[in-house]
Amino acid sequence: MFKKVMLTAVIIAGYNLCYGQTQLADTSKNTITLHMKKVSGIGPAGSSSIGPHAKDQLPDDDDERKTYTLKNIPANLTNVREYNQSTSYFQSLYQNYTTGITGKAYFIKRATGNGFNLADTVKLSRKPIRCDLSLIIATDGQKNMVYMADLNNNNDLADDVAKPLTAAVYGEELVVNLSDKFNIEYLDGTTVKQGSILAYISKSFNPKSAEVSIAFPEYLYKTITYHGQSYFLCTSGYSPYSAFAVVLPAAPNFSSISSSKRIKVDRFFKLDDDDFRLVNIDEFTGEVTISGDHISELQTDEQAATPPNPSPGTIKNRPAIVSTSLGYQAPLAAGVNINTVLSKGNTISTKNLRGKYVYLDFWGTYCLPCIQEIPNIREAYLKFGRDKFEIIGILDEKDPNAAKDLLKRNNVIWPNISMNVKSSQISGYGKILSFPTSYLIDPEGKIIAINLRGNELVNKLIEVMRQN
Repeated sequence: MFKKVMLTAVIIAGYNLCYGQTQLADTSKNTITLHMKKVSGIGPAGSSSIGPHAKDQLPDDDDERKTYTLKNIPANLTNVREYNQSTSYFQSLYQNYTTGITGKAYFIKRATGNGFNLADTVKLSRKPIRCDLSLIIATDGQKNMVYMADLNNNNDLADDVAKPLTAAVYGEELVVNLSDKFNIEYLDGTTVKQGSILAYISKSFNPKSAEVSIAFPEYLYKTITYHGQSYFLCTSGYSPYSAFAVVLPAAPNFSSISSSKRIKVDRFFKLDDDDFRLVNIDEFTGEVTISGDHISELQTDEQAATPPNPSPGTIKNRPAIVSTSLGYQAPLAAGVNINTVLSKGNTISTKNLRGKYVYLDFWGTYCLPCIQEIPNIREAYLKFGRDKFEIIGILDEKDPNAAKDLLKRNNVIWPNISMNVKSSQISGYGKILSFPTSYLIDPEGKIIAINLRGNELVNKLIEVMRQN
């Protein structure tokens, strides 16, 4: 049985890189790679879940339809829908191209559109590997909804069985017992290795958006010790979108984690007030790499428990670490205001707003949850004066004319800059994968809250202003 841990100080990380940040030097002297242990269960950050891609939702001329290749679907099943989820999307795109299933133009469009560097194809396998989770949803002869999963990943359902598709359950033991194990392959350097992914398949929580949901009730962990304090370092066993890591004091139990504690790969976290950086996560090999000036003082569960001699003092005069992690100095955000409700063309910058609380709101003209959040943001803007509080919207505007109308129609009365022009300085925030994403920055320029929703922004501002 796996060990549970208490959640107090928590740090989570994902795969997305951020640029323009102050870095700790990466040398073999201050970098360590840890080998994690895999367990079945729901870890400190819950289990990741997805709605897999359905073939019949793709346009008829979309090359991706050609990648759905399951054979021997039982003839007694009706209303069949085929689903697929890649465990390594870049590898899947590449091997479909190299084997002629899809064309070159399609590969380049999808790869670059998802932020992949085409030069990195040298790290991929031209020979196909088993990196897809494929299944069907159907109705059986008794009019019951069932699913069949290609568990051995051979694109053939002749050796698989139909199982009832039921509503999701929540008990950890029950979720694990009802899960299926997919056999997969992954690349460890240039070597193809065998692996597995535990998947819990159920009816979707939101049937309007998806028919089926897949959760992944596994995680990896390792015990580490720093300055006499024991911690658990945990990562997802498999996360379909972005891997994460969690560092938390070792204790018997844990509860769910606030999303505001989540940071990404290349971001920072603290152990005993010392800074460490999450360098890389490989969920399939179970390896996590971290760096820090005091890395020699960190011990793993394979090492002796005797605390090492401390480092000879903290390195002085280093610039403050700039990161989108909670508690660190926020990267610069600056650009030309595009909101015609205000004086269009004026430049606004977080650098010039020191001494005020600043709310950065990354949003898109096509994002319904973003638009629904506007009244809550407006409430905060009107409640607190400009001498204490400012908002900068950072807008992904697919159509500038549509953006102009949207800002006016929704009574957006604060400055907005465009994500889509080179003059905007927002590179320190990396590639924003989901909207809305927001950061609340204090008068000293540090991030004090992430992704506030509803009345959370007003309540947080009331709290921090009372303290001052």
